[in-house]
Amino acid sequence: MGGQVRSTVGALVLALTCALVGCAGDASLARPDGRVLPLGSTRYDEVVARFGTPQRTAELVRNGARIQAIWYSYSGVQAEAVKQGEVPIRVLECDFADGVLVGRIFASTFKSDSTDFDESFARAIQKGASTSGEVIVLMGQPTAFFVPPLVKAPASMAVGYFFAPAAPETASVGWTFRKNLIVTFDDKDVAYSVEASAFQPK
Repeated sequence: MGGQVRSTVGALVLALTCALVGCAGDASLARPDGRVLPLGSTRYDEVVARFGTPQRTAELVRNGARIQAIWYSYSGVQAEAVKQGEVPIRVLECDFADGVLVGRIFASTFKSDSTDFDESFARAIQKGASTSGEVIVLMGQPTAFFVPPLVKAPASMAVGYFFAPAAPETASVGWTFRKNLIVTFDDKDVAYSVEASAFQPK
């Protein structure tokens, strides 16, 4: 995952999302509550019981560990997108190691729950100084979370900000996002690394 942690790469053309991936039939596909789907203890079958059969799956290797990734999406054609002229879409990625949830990404371009963020604020995050609480005050509530083995020592956890499923390489492995920010923390809750990337569709 992009250095130590990244959502799996590949992308789907936004306008063809439903055709390529299929859209979640449940319009309640919403930002998961970490208290309901905690990392490190939630099992694969619990996620499937909550969200249904995954629309896409992949087997990956991250930091030497075998990861099972699954994806759900929902596109609201009649809903309002955060940016005019775009199709509103929600994407949920869940990553498992030995059947246990170790990573979760939620991204939305719906105006009602957009995960857009101001990446310029990330310049204020200081490696070796900023805590997770300070990052949240600066950037808002994270939309992604990762624990080992998706992060490796000296990191103990990572939080992320993901916005806008973007276009277009291949639909074979997953999603890429128009922009994302991942901040990894050590066991003292101090920022260990800061990774940002942006993809501008043509």
